[in-house]
Amino acid sequence: MASTDLGAVLTAMIANKNFTGFRSQSSSSGSTARTPVPDNGSESGGESAPPVPSPKDPEAAPAVVSTTRSAMNFFTQQFGNSQSKVVQISQPPLFDDVDESVVQAKKEVLSKVHSMLYYISVGDLDSYQEMVLPTFTCFEPETQGTLVEGIQFHQYMFENAMLEKENDSIFVKKRDRPKVNCTMIAPHVQLIGTDAACVSYTRLTQTTNSTNLTTVEKWCETRVLQRYNETWKMVHCHRSK
Repeated sequence: MASTDLGAVLTAMIANKNFTGFRSQSSSSGSTARTPVPDNGSESGGESAPPVPSPKDPEAAPAVVSTTRSAMNFFTQQFGNSQSKVVQISQPPLFDDVDESVVQAKKEVLSKVHSMLYYISVGDLDSYQEMVLPTFTCFEPETQGTLVEGIQFHQYMFENAMLEKENDSIFVKKRDRPKVNCTMIAPHVQLIGTDAACVSYTRLTQTTNSTNLTTVEKWCETRVLQRYNETWKMVHCHRSK
C-alpha cells in the first residue's frame, strides 16, 4: 500500500475514534457547552427547561404593566363611545390589588360613578334616580352649607336644566341645555368592607351655551356608595370648589 493511502486511512481512523469518544463523553457527563434545546416528548423522558421570557412578550411583562393597561382600556370597553365622549377619565387608577375580587369591585364602583357623571351631564334624571338611594344626602355649594337629604333637591335641578356658573346659579330652558364635556381626574377608589366604597376625584366641566360661550369649572368631589341588592347605589356626595 502506498504511503499516501496509508496516511489517509490512519487519519480517518483517528478522527473517527476521537469523535466517538466525544459523543460518549457528552451523553454521559452532560458537560458540553452546547445551547440547550427544549425536549418536547423526547425518548429520555426528562422535563424540558422553561423558555426564557422575552421582554417584548406581553405575557412576560410585569403584572403592574398589564394591570395599567386594563385600567386604561377598561373605561372605553365598559362605557362605549357615547359615554366616553362626554365623560373622560384622566390619570386612571392602577388596579394593582393582589385580590382579583377587590380589583373587580373597584372597577364596578368606578363605573357607577362614571355613569352617574354622564347622566348628570346629559340631564338624564330617570337613570340618575336609579343609581341613588331615597335617603341620599349631600353637601354642595348649592345647598349653602346645609346637609340635604333625598332626591327632590336634585330633581328640581334636572327638570329645570340648571347651568352652574362660578358661584351663581343660572337656570335656562331645557331646550337650551349647553354642550357639556366632563373630565374625571385621578379618581381614587377605597373599599370599606365588602358593601361600601368611597370615590374621590377632581372634576373639570366644560360647558358651551347657545351663544358659543365656553366656561370651565373645577370641583373636588367625594361620593360614597353602598352595595344594595347586588348593585352599587350612591348614599352621599360632598362637592366643593
